[in-house]
Amino acid sequence: GISCFPVQQHGAVAGVILFFTALSAALAPLLMGMISDYFGHVRYGFYLATGFAVILFLAMLFNYLRDPSASALEQ
Repeated sequence: GISCFPVQQHGAVAGVILFFTALSAALAPLLMGMISDYFGHVRYGFYLATGFAVILFLAMLFNYLRDPSASALEQ
């Protein structure tokens, strides 16, 4: 993701990516625990994690098939 931006912006883009990575690492387990407690069994938290994994897979598949960053990388 960083390579799609000019060299002068690499630090800022890395910071944004790091922020969202840390946010996800903090919120995803919290949401899994909340869902598990709400529905009364840990399996529901893992259903949520599976849903997140499916969303991540679909986003990866979109990036692979459509290659939206190709024009930025050509420059």
